[in-house]
Amino acid sequence: MWATIEAIERELGDIGLVRRWPEDPMGFLICTYWLVECLALGGELARAEEWFERATGYANDLGLMAEKADPRPTGAAGQLPAGLLARRPDQRRVAPHRGRETITTEGSDMSGRLDSRIALITGSDSGIGRATAIEFAKEGADVVVHYLADADGAEETRQGVEAHGRHAIVVQADISDEHQVGRLFDAAVDEFGRVDVLMNNAGVDASGDEVADLSTETFDTAVRTNLYGAFFCCRRYVQLRKAGSEPGGKVINVTSVHQNIPNAGGADYDCSKGAVRMLTRTLALELAPLRINVTSLGPGMVLTPFNQAAIDDPELLDEQIQSIPWKRAAEPAEIGRLAVFLASADSDYVRERRTSWTAD
Repeated sequence: MWATIEAIERELGDIGLVRRWPEDPMGFLICTYWLVECLALGGELARAEEWFERATGYANDLGLMAEKADPRPTGAAGQLPAGLLARRPDQRRVAPHRGRETITTEGSDMSGRLDSRIALITGSDSGIGRATAIEFAKEGADVVVHYLADADGAEETRQGVEAHGRHAIVVQADISDEHQVGRLFDAAVDEFGRVDVLMNNAGVDASGDEVADLSTETFDTAVRTNLYGAFFCCRRYVQLRKAGSEPGGKVINVTSVHQNIPNAGGADYDCSKGAVRMLTRTLALELAPLRINVTSLGPGMVLTPFNQAAIDDPELLDEQIQSIPWKRAAEPAEIGRLAVFLASADSDYVRERRTSWTAD
């Protein structure tokens, strides 16, 4: 039975959930809720709740729900799988998030690991940055939402953070400009008084140009954004931590599996991310006496705007995931939950030395 359940779970996740059923979204919903029921009755409550939240969010986006999801045991039949009701009848609520109804938990899943922390996440207007901002908020952090050009996306992230009862501000800045980075941190300090956690997530993707055709301008853009941006932010963060009275701190630099794995047409991206890894390792040594953890997080393929072409084309996605051991791409929230660990006290004894945290 468990083999069947796990096979269905892989099938639903591998091709980006509902995108595999463009002509039969209700079939997707029924199949997903069956999976939720089986997981819950089998004692896999955390997995069941995650699938229920994802399925209900997509269903609401597509207008498949006749009414709002009702978390009460006496609510509308079929709105909440019986397995979840039987095991946790009073610990679920409906909360607004990004303009739709999603399900969050009131119970032990949210442990407050980042209570009262202030986090600055660059590039948090979409993708991994947005997902991390929301995961941080679930764990009790206030967030500085940064963006370069997508003001609407940044506003959605702010709303997502505040839907979980935390405070967020939105700041625009070009991180390749050290003066704008200074302004970004000034805004954070003006609002919150300090920055406890820095996550350098903003970046540009590979150009696709091979070295013989790669312009200086294109290469420079990647290096200045991906490397200099992280350097400028790290430098200012460390200066503030040294000047402040709060001990310790956390820096998370988002690199990539391409810090180690070269990709033809990706010299600009690969070189910049490899350099960020070395920046991370150097900083980890320099800041250890201050009890500031510096780590890197190197995702593989994640379903973000960087991979929009594959998200929109199931056949392309299926082709690209074949090199991934689990044969699926990551969801942004999965990277966000790893970032929660790296930002929390749970990772206090973690140091960046020979390896980075790879999500692939």
